[in-house]
Amino acid sequence: MSQIWGGNPAKFLRKLKSKEIDFIPKSAENYSNLAKVHAAENAKPLNAIEFEKVLRKRYAGKDEEYDSMLGIVRETPPELKLPNNIESDNEAKRPLNVS
Repeated sequence: MSQIWGGNPAKFLRKLKSKEIDFIPKSAENYSNLAKVHAAENAKPLNAIEFEKVLRKRYAGKDEEYDSMLGIVRETPPELKLPNNIESDNEAKRPLNVS
């Protein structure tokens, strides 16, 4: 049986819901993929990091919905795109709502 415990000393908070239990393997996969991306980012040379900083500054604050109302289409540089195996904040659906 899966449970949530917290505090110091630990005390029982509640049982996990079935959706939360089903999400555990997906969460583990996401963390594994994120670790791979983190390792790749840390292996980059300084000039690549500085180049990406310039690109991020250029594309910062661009809102797709606002742009679409103006008829603007912006292409995100491939250097700033997440790999396919990582969910962005907009795509991630987190059934866990633990407080």
